[in-house]
Formats: sequence, C-alpha cells, structure tokens
Amino acid sequence: MKCVEVERAEDAKHFRTLIAHTEPKRPVIYSMTKEEKKRFVAHDKWDREFFAKRSGEAHYRNTRNPTFFNIPSDSVWDIAHFFVLRTCSWAEFVDKIQNKKEHVLISGIDAHLRTMGNSVVDKWKDCWIDIQPGLDEFVPGGTKSDDIDIVGLWLSGSGISCQTHWDIIGDHNLLFQIKGKKRFLLWEPMDGQEHLYPVPFRFWHTSRIPDPYNVDLQQFPLYRHAKTFATEMKEGDILYVPARWWHHVTHDGDFNMNIACWYASQYRLRKPHPIKTWCVPRPISGFFLLLKVVVAVLLAMFLMFKQKLL
Repeated sequence: MKCVEVERAEDAKHFRTLIAHTEPKRPVIYSMTKEEKKRFVAHDKWDREFFAKRSGEAHYRNTRNPTFFNIPSDSVWDIAHFFVLRTCSWAEFVDKIQNKKEHVLISGIDAHLRTMGNSVVDKWKDCWIDIQPGLDEFVPGGTKSDDIDIVGLWLSGSGISCQTHWDIIGDHNLLFQIKGKKRFLLWEPMDGQEHLYPVPFRFWHTSRIPDPYNVDLQQFPLYRHAKTFATEMKEGDILYVPARWWHHVTHDGDFNMNIACWYASQYRLRKPHPIKTWCVPRPISGFFLLLKVVVAVLLAMFLMFKQKLL
C-alpha cells in the first residue's frame, strides 16, 4: 500500500504555524525536545506502576478481537460486549494488559480528564496538573488549555485498532503520545467519503472497510483511488488531526498511553457534504447494519443489567 508521509514540523513554532495558518488543514506531526518534555510531566511520571497504584475504579471496555467496534465485520455479540462499560481496580486493569489474555482499553471518549463544560474532572485533577503546562505550550493559535473542549485519556495494550472513522462532533484533535506507539492512516474528508465506503447513516461516520491495510479491491474497488497519509507516533510525539479527517489507529507497545485534546473548528456539528450515491451501499445493506447495532445495544443492556445483579 502506497502512502504519503504526514508532514513533520521542524520545531514547536513551525508546528503551531502549520496548524493555525495552513489552509486547507492537513495533519502535522512533531517530536518534542527533552526540554519541552519536562513541561509535560506525564512523560516521566506516568507508567504502569503509576496507574496500578491509583485509587478508585478503572472504567474500561473489553473487545473480543483486536479491532474494537467494527460494525460491518464484528458479530452482534462482539459489538454488544464492546458497548458494556466494565469496572475493576486500577491494579486489576494494569494486570489485564500485562497478561495479554484480554483486549482491554480505557477509551478517551469515556475517560474525560476535562469535559466540554471547561471543567477538570475531580478524580483526574492530579493527572491534569501533570499535563496542563504542556498543553498550554502546544494548543494552537496562542490559546491555553482552558480553551480545549475535551481532554481524553487512552490506555491499552498492544495490537488494538479502531474502525476507520472521523470524529463526528467536527472538532480538531491534538494527540500526545505518552507511552508506546500508535500507527495512523489518514484521509482527507471528501476523499474518505468518496473512497472509504461510509456507512449510509450520518451518525455512524465510519467506513465499511474492515482493515485498510488489507483491502479486498474486488469488494471495495474505489479504495484504489484513495490518497492515504501515514505516520507513526512515538513517545513524545504530537499529532494534529484536522476536523473531519478520516483516520485508522493501531495501538503498539506493551502499555500504550495517549492524551487526546479536542478543540472547536468551523465544522463543529455542521452537516457533512452529501455522500455520493455511487459510494453508498444499497439501502437494504444499510438497514441490516442498523438492525445489527440495535440488536447489539439491546444485548448490551441485558449484559449490563446482569452485571449489576452479580
């Protein structure tokens, strides 16, 4: 698969300039210097032991296979299991990752350090202190961390990947890699809508292609026309993902840790461009996918109810 490498910024000033002043927006990656990492205390402080010693409960998701929430290819049972938010002690969660017997992750969508209401979540205040100075330095446009809408924490083991999608709220995303590595594939908004076979329901904003690294071109012939951008995030890297850019992420490293910062763009909650009719699956296909998710949600509700009883 031929890919275009994501542009790499020369220094922090160049990184902020590319994000704030380049049109149309495009992904940019930057590797922090040792001095810049010092402001981002989490790089030295956060490790397995740090999280294993945390008090309270870890809220995590369990996936039956390394690709979490892949609507077209996963079974109803697998999707239902992913919908169930489970709890355990932090020590138990870290142990689950180390033992590699389960595919578990703490999702940045579920684990908000900072919420849309511009308030730091109480149980994460100590972690917020460790990352705020670093965020203040790198949030684009001269703004501060207070202007970020949501900050989410991702924790996982190795090999977990997500279904190709774009973030539906329409925000830009600034990602900070703390531990491990992440491999990214990215596509421009319209390129994705024309060539990645979106599921024909706006609120899903996901691709029907199960694995963009191994695509059946007989089943998905338009994919050969897609222009794929690629990059690998290492510890200390920052990746800017513009609003509405499609992306596929693979988590590497025995203990993977990432901070995601979403902040407003001009596209927030605006309806996307209509998906071209020749790219949309037939209505009957879309109906069955919707039915699959509905059944999975009902099954997940039953599993959560059963979990509470136990």
